[in-house]
Amino acid sequence: MAVQSGTPAITPSRRTFLTGIAAAAALPLAASAEPLLSGEAKPSAAAAFHPDAPPFSPPGGVFIGSNENPLGPCAAARAVLTGMVPASGRYDRGGEKKLAGMFADQNGLKPENIGIYAGSFIGLYYAGRAFSSPTKSIVSPVPTFDSMFYGPDRKPVAPFHAVPLTADYKIDIKAMVAADPQAGVIYICNPNNPTGTSLSRAEIGWVLKNKPKDSIVIIDEAYIHYSTAETALPFVAAGEDVIVSRTFSKIYGLAGLRCGLIAGRPDLLAKVRPYQTNPMPVPAIQAALASLSEETLIPERSKYTIAVRQGVFDWLDANKFHYIPSGGNFFMVKVDRPGAEVTAALAARNIHIGGSRPMMADWVRVSVGTKEEMDQFMTEFKAVMALPSTGLPVKGSGRDMDGTSELRGYLDSDHWSC
Repeated sequence: MAVQSGTPAITPSRRTFLTGIAAAAALPLAASAEPLLSGEAKPSAAAAFHPDAPPFSPPGGVFIGSNENPLGPCAAARAVLTGMVPASGRYDRGGEKKLAGMFADQNGLKPENIGIYAGSFIGLYYAGRAFSSPTKSIVSPVPTFDSMFYGPDRKPVAPFHAVPLTADYKIDIKAMVAADPQAGVIYICNPNNPTGTSLSRAEIGWVLKNKPKDSIVIIDEAYIHYSTAETALPFVAAGEDVIVSRTFSKIYGLAGLRCGLIAGRPDLLAKVRPYQTNPMPVPAIQAALASLSEETLIPERSKYTIAVRQGVFDWLDANKFHYIPSGGNFFMVKVDRPGAEVTAALAARNIHIGGSRPMMADWVRVSVGTKEEMDQFMTEFKAVMALPSTGLPVKGSGRDMDGTSELRGYLDSDHWSC
């Protein structure tokens, strides 16, 4: 049954990075249940790469905890990656310009509106620092993907205003705008991670119209392709005080290659640019270019994931499990017991989910994998939920009258997101 009220709060799980492209190329072809979409030919053994093959993850498991795309790189990107080992001995500054130009052409922007970074996290990380300071705060919803705004001491890099979501799990735009008249950054993840709820373009326009005069609105659209939400890129074309972030890690399936971008006015990007010091990896740029060239990639992959996601939602409804309807390739489900207990029980059955979070200890986040993977998840999840709980108290599953103690706990906790 879909949850209609309540106050979720979450600290997203520690992201894991896949490394070693050259080593991966030497791996044998692993068996995969990956469905092939039209236009995606089965790659050759030399080009194939299964992200869950050793040594990256234990074999045979279902890994649905980091919001990765189980389809991996598209056929065109895999073909390009086959020949990338020799080319990796060079920098590819021209490739960055080509990628910026291609994305700009496809989205009604100019190349000077685009900055290329090693994953959307890095672009967000730099933008947060460029537009915040000891006197310019960061305003962010809670919970959300916000670990890029924290330093090595796990404390915010600037004064930080954590604004709880509304009762229906949406970002509270009025509270966000009112949080601090001296805000430097207002951050919006749309759809929001981990709840999957979205804001309309009109709501984002309201934020831009009513925000503090000198603040910059940063919109993270990592999961935009899985939702019905409208992109905020037209606000970039209109010259608004906005930066929009995109990633190639999700729908494009390039999480292990680390490629992303931010879009904004040239003067805004100029303030972020000094933080970027190194050229992008050749394989990441070339795989991203190949992915953008695949015209059917986004509609077919989004259709597939949405269908699998809806199948799980239908099953959750039929079995009377409470969840938050999501527009991302993930969802939150309430387990009414310590989420860490459910996570551990599923891991023992080789089903690896996102797990519990501070402030929402009796919920877990689950990524959407292939249909076969989600079938396994549903079987094992139902079995785990039928087991008796340990009976341990669930801390942080509710909210006090004003929410302040939970927000303090949120700010004091480890923040790792994906």
